[in-house]
Formats: sequence, C-alpha cells, structure tokens
Amino acid sequence: MIAWSAIAARLPGRTDNEIKNFWNTHIRKRLLRMGIDPVTHSPRLDLLDMPSILSSQMSLSSWLGVQPLVNQSS
Repeated sequence: MIAWSAIAARLPGRTDNEIKNFWNTHIRKRLLRMGIDPVTHSPRLDLLDMPSILSSQMSLSSWLGVQPLVNQSS
C-alpha cells in the first residue's frame, strides 16, 4: 500500500489526493505501456508474445533433432 500522504509531505502545496490522482492518470499508465507492472516494477509476463515464443521453440527443437515439448496440432 502506498502512503500518499508521506509523498505529499515532501512536496509543498500538494495534497495526498493530488499525488494519487497524478500517479493513477500518468505514471501508472506509462509503466503499463512500457510493459512494466506498476505494483511490482517487474516486466509484465502477460504481454509476452506466446505464439512467437512457441514457434521459435519448435524451430529450435527441429534444428536440434528433438521433439518439441508442446503439441503442434494447431
């Protein structure tokens, strides 16, 4: 949980509600567009391009001469 009042205390003339609103309208959305989770600050795994990852795994498997780990039935 973010203590908006602690941040606002360091910025003269700003209320905790103004800080929270700025975060939610600007910074949070910027992080999301960059593919970063605004809570954990780690890359968002739900944005990975799974079809390209799977296809690269299948081509690597055929190059190595082994069976891929996923079913190619699609």
